[in-house]
Amino acid sequence: MQIDINSRLIALIGTPLGQSFAARMQNSAYQAAGFNMVYCYCEAGSEHLKEIISGIRYMPTFLGCAVTKPNKEEVMQYLDDYDPLCKKIGSSNTVVKTENGSLVGYNTDGYGALRDIKEHNLIRSGWHWSFGMFGTRTGGREKDLYLLTFREVRGFERGHQQILSRRLCTSKSS
Repeated sequence: MQIDINSRLIALIGTPLGQSFAARMQNSAYQAAGFNMVYCYCEAGSEHLKEIISGIRYMPTFLGCAVTKPNKEEVMQYLDDYDPLCKKIGSSNTVVKTENGSLVGYNTDGYGALRDIKEHNLIRSGWHWSFGMFGTRTGGREKDLYLLTFREVRGFERGHQQILSRRLCTSKSS
């Protein structure tokens, strides 16, 4: 990967980030696709989030950022707009800078978690389930999943809910 004046940046903002493989994965994908882009880490909590987001807004090299704990909820107040799912969930994990410099938030966690549930056959025919089975201890994917599924569900049976909850917790991928 060669970084030059035309390289564009995307930062992952959160803490801790020492366990993250995101930069390695994203940069390999950018290189394979021929994109002149760099994914970098910005380990920071919420104490300087406003300034970091402002920097991304005004530095032309940045295309946006990914946001992780503990900043997913707080970042919403510094965005110009966000998709309807962000509003329902109350958090954003993806910020895109538009051509006019606006920052728009998206939340892809809920969709990713729901896709994982469906791909691993964790939803059985005839089950009614609720996202109330998840806690918010991590403040991340489980909370997002909770709210996303709640709007799609009509009711639940407690026995199935407990079985599904155990299975998801052991299958959690983030």
